[in-house]
Amino acid sequence: MEIVAVAVAVAAAVAVAVSVSRAAGLTDFDLLGVAAAAVAAGAAWTQTRQHGAVTTAP
Repeated sequence: MEIVAVAVAVAAAVAVAVSVSRAAGLTDFDLLGVAAAAVAAGAAWTQTRQHGAVTTAP
């Protein structure tokens, strides 16, 4: 699960960098939606894994 958390953090950083470069006019492509979807999917997956641990707690 640690790898997924790191991947989500990296994807979030990439999303921020892409959005800043897009706003500054440095790039002409728009991948912010794709990056945001990847971050959301990773965060949702991480939350479902944490929910499993809570349901089996004594």
